[in-house]
Amino acid sequence: MQFLKKHYGLFIVLILSFWAVKPFFIPGFFPMHDNTQVARVFEMGKMLKEGMFPVRFVPDLGYGYGYPIFNFYAPLAYYIGGVFMLLGFDALLATKIMMGLGALLSGIFMYMLARKFFGELGGIVSGIFYIYAPYHAVDIYVRGDVTEFWAYAFIPLMLLGLYKRSLLIGSIGFAGIILSHNLTALMVVPFLLIAILLYCSERKKVTNPLSFIFNPFSRTRGFCFLLDSGTSGNQKHQCFVSNWGRSGFSRSFCLYTAALVKSVGLWGINERLH
Repeated sequence: MQFLKKHYGLFIVLILSFWAVKPFFIPGFFPMHDNTQVARVFEMGKMLKEGMFPVRFVPDLGYGYGYPIFNFYAPLAYYIGGVFMLLGFDALLATKIMMGLGALLSGIFMYMLARKFFGELGGIVSGIFYIYAPYHAVDIYVRGDVTEFWAYAFIPLMLLGLYKRSLLIGSIGFAGIILSHNLTALMVVPFLLIAILLYCSERKKVTNPLSFIFNPFSRTRGFCFLLDSGTSGNQKHQCFVSNWGRSGFSRSFCLYTAALVKSVGLWGINERLH
């Protein structure tokens, strides 16, 4: 009971987040740009059942020739889906749980961060606004970019670790970003460094900003062995060029309003799934 009184805002965020994940409770699935999510979760669960860890190569992708997708594509969200397959869920339901959990975590972690700055009410409002951000809806229900919105869930956790000067929380948050979506991590790092320097300039107790910066990075390496081991420098270079060389602002960051409404409606208004 004491926990409920102290963290009632968290339960309010979870309850009000229901409409963000409501479409996952409807039978069937919805069309999306990256419609390979169920197949990836299935392959991850299959390899985990066979005892492979870390999972690098999957046998059924690549037109049946196999494909080392998890050797270069951030795997964290699919590990979550694969674990639910190990628990007995089928691939479709495990994928829905994986996607819904990523959406809920974004609201939870934003609530935890904003609560430190704006109090209980501010944390509730911030968590709700974050989970219902239009770009979240686009990522989930239009683009199907599971890895990206999982990475966005860990950004508030990383900043919370910075604010609390907790290397453990900060490292878990930053590792979660890296293991969820490589390119989001690439974009977050400059802002993280700026935030650390500003924080150090305001806190007189921090006498060595460089150690405050690099200690979380060194600890994060321990969490991210799944990402770097086995990936050559040439692979990383090709990944960087292929994603950044062909992408413009209008292609990557527009809101796809028409596609969003046509798919499932803004946060599930249209419940006709396929």
